[in-house]
This record gives sequence, C-alpha cells and structure tokens, in this order.
Amino acid sequence: MRWRGRVCRLSAVIYRGQSRSILSAALLITFLLSAACRDGRPATPTAAGPTTSPTLAETRTYFPDALSALVGALAQYHEQVAPAQPLRITQLRNEGDWAYATGQAVDNNGRPLLHPYVVLLAHSEAGRGWFALAPQVSPAASYNTLLDAFPETLIDEASKAYLRQIVFAPEAENFTGHALPWPAAQLGWVTRRDGSGHESQVDFDILGNAAAGAVYASRPGTVVFVKESSNTSCLIPPPDPCWKKANMVVVQHSDSEYTWYVHLAFQSVPVEVNDLVDFGVQIGVEGETGYSSGIHLHYMASTGHTKWTDPLDPNDAPWALGKTPVDFYEVPWSGLIVGQSYESQNGALGTATPTVTTTPGPTPTPSPTPTPPLVETVRQTYFPIVVRGGRPTPDE
Repeated sequence: MRWRGRVCRLSAVIYRGQSRSILSAALLITFLLSAACRDGRPATPTAAGPTTSPTLAETRTYFPDALSALVGALAQYHEQVAPAQPLRITQLRNEGDWAYATGQAVDNNGRPLLHPYVVLLAHSEAGRGWFALAPQVSPAASYNTLLDAFPETLIDEASKAYLRQIVFAPEAENFTGHALPWPAAQLGWVTRRDGSGHESQVDFDILGNAAAGAVYASRPGTVVFVKESSNTSCLIPPPDPCWKKANMVVVQHSDSEYTWYVHLAFQSVPVEVNDLVDFGVQIGVEGETGYSSGIHLHYMASTGHTKWTDPLDPNDAPWALGKTPVDFYEVPWSGLIVGQSYESQNGALGTATPTVTTTPGPTPTPSPTPTPPLVETVRQTYFPIVVRGGRPTPDE
C-alpha cells in the first residue's frame, strides 16, 4: 500500500515534472490533502492510524471522514492508473453514511477537461469509519456492489448504469452483423474508444471537423426509444444528472441486443418508436446534447437497459445495461483506433461480408464551445477553494 504514505504529497506527485508557472494549480488540491493530513502524517480515526479490513476482494483502509477517504482513493487512482494526469476533486456530495466525489482531469493551467474523470464512492461503516473505492483500482464487482447500495436520492438508477464498471466474462463475445453507423462511402473518425467511464463505448466524428453528419442504424431492428427534445449541452461529469440532457435513439435487434446513438441534434430524428429500420436508414444527425463539448456520435451496444423515460422531458434519459463491444463489418472493435478514419459500407451491404476499407486521416478539429441560445452550457461547480497568503483554505 505505497499510496498511503504518499497521500500528503499528492499535489507534488500530480504535478511532478511540470513548470513552476503551473504549480499554483496544485494548490487547488492541497486543501483537500490537508483534511487528510496532520503535521505531514495521514489523518487517523484513532491514535493508532487508519485501520484496514481485509475482504475477499480487497483490503479497505478506513478514515475518520468522507473527504479523507475520497482523497485517499484519488491518490490510489492517480498512482496506479493516471500518474501523468493532473486531477482535482469536484462534486463532493454526501447523504448520511454515503458520499461520492469526482476526480476530474485538468490541464496545465488548472482548467477542467471533459475526459478523463473518475467517480469515487465512499461509505461509513459503524465502528470502523469511512472507506472509499475508485474504479480500475478496486475490483469492478466490489465497486458495482457499493454503487448499487447507494441511496437513489444520491445516485439514481440511470446514473448508476452510466457509472457501472464492466465485469468481463471470459466466454463473452462481441456483437456482430453491424455496419458503421453512417452512410456508405463516407468517412468517420474515431475520437475516443473505451477508457475510464467509457468502457465498450466509442465516439465517432462523422465526416470529420464536427460536420454534423447523418447517423444510420448499424443493423436492422426496431426503434424502441426516441428522444430529440433537448437543446442543451453541459460540462459536468456524471453522476451529476446533466448527462441526461442527451438526445438519443435506441434500436432493438433481438431480445438481448440493443444499439444506442447518443448526443443527437435537437429535433433531428426522422424515425419513431416501433419503426422497423434497415441498413441505409437514417435515424438522426450527430450533435452535442448532454455531457459533450463538441459535435459527435456516442455509440454503444448493450444487452439491456434501465427503464425508458419520458422522451418529451429534455432532462431525463435511460442508459444501457450490459454494454458489449461490436465487431463491425468494416473493422473489428479492437481495430478502432483513435485518430483513424474509416469508410462505412452501411447501405451498400450484400449477403457477403464486404471488403474492409480504412483510410488514415488527421484527428478532426474540435468544434467551438456552443453559445446560447442554441445550446445552454452549464458551468462546472468545483469544491470551493481559494488561496489566501499562499495557503489554500475553504471558501467562506
């Protein structure tokens, strides 16, 4: 547990190797660390220090309060998963014995980045204190068990599905029989695939340069959900409910196979629930609604879903359960490379598997930040910290 001895030095670790001009950004997290440290030592629930409790899947470390536990979990995540990425805690929320916080990436000037982010979960056990778990550090099954136990008033069902970690089964197979979800002979760029909070999901920029390309169904099926009522994007990561502002279409292909087309443009969907769609059928236009900073298509497939929501409510949405990678006719899931462009054959498919065609190309230029009234951008709220006399303190 080398991380425990480095909690009090986390800001130096996070910004190691960077110029002195941005060291002030490290102060943003120092106050959080001071809550977990006294005189350079980890905070202790008793004079003996944090206690540990072995379980079947992990060893838990207990702290006297939620913030100390969350900072400890962020230190673990930083050391084991993202040692080169500056992070800071935002969105600290708690209810009784439950709390969560988001560790969000920032640039060298301390400005927030959309990705990556990590959601830290904390719980207080009677007689022991607070412990916290971070995804990709704690076993996925342990993280999901704790997530499922959170009160719905703190993290609702759909947001839990959004945050749920994938437990990969050795015998699981990727879905097949799909074509890339845009018109044949057109190019689309991969801008993100997999990663923290994005496992078995992929982002496409159809046509490149955020051109708002047409979105096609990737396989024949029945439309089971349509939402096109939102005209809002936001930059606050889940579990904040702003992600639910995304427009989307969901197509069912079998009892346990669905595809999701997310961030669609406002009122851009030409299909309705119960419509049968085939290859070559447009189901929307890529957009930037929901948790998004630029025009793109968020695509995923799943074995299930949370309950369908009212599509006329722009602030609510369902989410996928059992997210599963897709091997497309044109390229397998493992072959989708960020920055690479691929030519779709959707709408030009015969009975035989078509020839794979990929075309290298530059990473598309991100679209500018949306401006009202077309899109309302919701500002991120950070854990309040100011610097006074060279020492960060809570904002009053």
